[in-house]
Amino acid sequence: MTTQIQGSNTRPEVTVGATATAVINSITAVNTNHPDFFPYIVWVGSRPWKGFEGQVITYFQNQYVRNWVDQVDPPDTQPHVHDQAWEGNSNNFRGYLHNASGIIHIGDTLHIHTAGGNALGTQQTSMLDARWRSGEPILLPVITHARENGSNIDLTVSAFAWVKLDFPGNPLPSSVHVNQPLRGKIIRWVDAGHETGGGTPSGTTAPAKTVRLIPNQ
Repeated sequence: MTTQIQGSNTRPEVTVGATATAVINSITAVNTNHPDFFPYIVWVGSRPWKGFEGQVITYFQNQYVRNWVDQVDPPDTQPHVHDQAWEGNSNNFRGYLHNASGIIHIGDTLHIHTAGGNALGTQQTSMLDARWRSGEPILLPVITHARENGSNIDLTVSAFAWVKLDFPGNPLPSSVHVNQPLRGKIIRWVDAGHETGGGTPSGTTAPAKTVRLIPNQ
């Protein structure tokens, strides 16, 4: 069974006093108004290690393409080489989806204005801080391809990932300068066919798992 996450508490393996639960095997779409969704991306591209469970990822940074998209190895010990899955070399995009709205489906192409990454001052650092303090993960779209077109960029959504902010050594988002990296740790990713505990966002390298869907009371 597949479902859209649009109005219920769907954090992985969370129970919050609901009187009934339903088990789902996958997610097909997320409403950008859902409280678990945050407007940042998990970039995987052609380097699958960036989607592994337990991997620390950068979801916001100045010169995001150069500093994160083009990173070759997890310890970041090798010179950066441009990831060909990202068509272009924007200096403006920072990983922030400031104009994302509506329902995002797996397979969608998001049309995003780069606009310096944090246009209109809408970045939600106070809400990110709340998630850091509570230990509750956030849900981000997994992007595997990007194509720049002037001041716009098209991003291909291949899955969604649960990302944890409160791991050792990771500061509160609001305590980090706006141009410096905001990081999270992938604890699980989910696509239209699988929710996995590891592997790449292709849905082929790990067995399906389940997530509990807790209806609103």
